[in-house]
Amino acid sequence: MKKLNYNLYILIIIAIIFLQVIYWYFVQSNTYGFLYSLKDSSHNVVSTYDGKLNFISFNEEGLKKNDLRFLKSKGVNIIVGPNFSSSIAIIEKELEKYDLIALSPSITSNDLLNNKNIFSLVPINKIQVDVIVSFLKEKNIKNVLLVLDPFNKIYSKDFLDILKTFNGKAVYFYSSKLSNIVLDNFDAIVITLSPNLALDFFNIISDYSGIILLSDSAIDSSLMILPSYNNLYIVDFGFKKIDWPLITINEIISLLSKHKFISSEQFVSYFINHTVVNNQAFTPEGYLIRNIRIEKFDILRKEIAIEEGQSD
Repeated sequence: MKKLNYNLYILIIIAIIFLQVIYWYFVQSNTYGFLYSLKDSSHNVVSTYDGKLNFISFNEEGLKKNDLRFLKSKGVNIIVGPNFSSSIAIIEKELEKYDLIALSPSITSNDLLNNKNIFSLVPINKIQVDVIVSFLKEKNIKNVLLVLDPFNKIYSKDFLDILKTFNGKAVYFYSSKLSNIVLDNFDAIVITLSPNLALDFFNIISDYSGIILLSDSAIDSSLMILPSYNNLYIVDFGFKKIDWPLITINEIISLLSKHKFISSEQFVSYFINHTVVNNQAFTPEGYLIRNIRIEKFDILRKEIAIEEGQSD
């Protein structure tokens, strides 16, 4: 009888372990945090995704530090997002505390991408700034106005390096006007605002004739409502799309669907040594190198319209 009870006890333990393995494989290993933003198109993913991954979603603009503790309590090791550097700066220390990986589709901050818990599918700002400087030199620009996002300072401050090459001024844009700034004193305006603030800024520059250049943070499908601007350029990471963060979010989803990670350490170890997308691995700083170009907005918009018309 004792031997029977012992054998039964062993079988129960084996059954419990087996069920735990099954639960981890089909549920736990497919569960990730998902941080979306109302500032860009990323919030659309929450309502449209119907794949095999399970997302515990939060609005990154309202994210609290305790939310990360909640995600960790659910066995989450990897978070998809955030989309903006300002959001991830708030939770940077908690990512380290709870040993969580933030796999962002779009952050580019120089400072944040030195954190071993933060990865991005697009290049770091120092590369983007170099491309912008080269473009402005080609256009014989002398004086530059930098319009910076006061709500995303950790991102915007990287663009101050542009003024090491050109004369100019940097200002933070809060609402509907720029005090004591004469726009015609500048040959070019570089805008690092979020999409909603960028649209507000366009309300005060309709007559500006110099070059207007939008950094990656300002680019979203909401720009499609703008009238034609012959002098408007945007930074393009090679996607040829206005709502490009949706592309990188889908790349992340595809990536996570193909692999299962027991821990954040396993994720880091694997993807520093293996390719992520386009036969590239993450750099040691944790970002992907992409072919950055400066595109004329009206031409890109026309190409997108033609592509969408052909696909209908």
